[in-house]
Parts: sequence; C-alpha cells; structure tokens
Amino acid sequence: MTSLLRSLRGILGIALAWGAMWAIIFAGLTLVVMAARPQNVDPGEGPIEVGAIMGLVGFLSGLAFGVLLSVAERGKTVLELTLTRATVWGALGSAIYPLVTGRVDQVVLTSALGAIFATWVVGAARKGVRSGSARQSTIGKVRSWLLAFLRDALGQPGHARV
Repeated sequence: MTSLLRSLRGILGIALAWGAMWAIIFAGLTLVVMAARPQNVDPGEGPIEVGAIMGLVGFLSGLAFGVLLSVAERGKTVLELTLTRATVWGALGSAIYPLVTGRVDQVVLTSALGAIFATWVVGAARKGVRSGSARQSTIGKVRSWLLAFLRDALGQPGHARV
C-alpha cells in the first residue's frame, strides 16, 4: 500500500472514531436534558438528530485533527508524540468547522472537545504500545485500532494493521 493511502486510511480512521464518540456523547447529553428539562428541547431535537449532527461535526473535526497531525508530526512514532502537541492539534482541528461555517460562538466548545479527544486518542494509542497491544479485551482492541490509525496517519511504514 502506498504511503499516501496508508496516511489517508489513518486519518479516516481517526475521523470515524471521533465522529462516533461525538455522536454518542451528544445523543446521551440530549437524553439527559430531555429527562431533566424537557421544555428546553425543541421538536426535532431528539437524541438521534443531535447525535447525527454532532457526529458529523466530530467526524470533520477528527478529519482536520488527523490531517494536522499527519503533516506536523510526520515520521514520528506514537511514543514520540507529546500529549501537549496532540492536544493543540486537536483544539485547532476542532476550531476549523465552526470558524468556516460562521458559528464562531461554538469554537470554545468544539476546541475543548477536540483537545480532550486528541489527548484520548494519543494517550490510548501510547498505552497500547506500552502494553504490547496484545490484549483481546474490548479496550485492548480499541487501543490497537487507534494505534494502527495513528501509525498510518504518521506515515510509519512496516507496522502491520492490528
């Protein structure tokens, strides 16, 4: 597989992970708000709709993070990535969507989520490296996938998919 395709696969994997997690989190938050203060939820703002919209925003934010990480940290190993730099790339990547779409009031929220998710992705992948990624538990499999996506995005040849 060419280096470009491997990088694209890694970036897409990161984006899909972010999109899924953002969708789950915002659908859950919507359920909590519906239970606690149903008057604050407009018709058509159910957990499915909010999850779908925010899942797309998470996917696009993850895509931007993956591209920034791939370009800025190219050639580094997962263990060479610092959490601070990953956090900055996550915050910047997540700020792009609201800035481009004119939703400047949402930059703080999306940037904070981007910083959290970037730290989570890199931290989980690093833990996967340190533990050998051989665990067959669900958490071990997630770490292995994240590790593979990060390695692909960083352009590290010779690392087999897990």
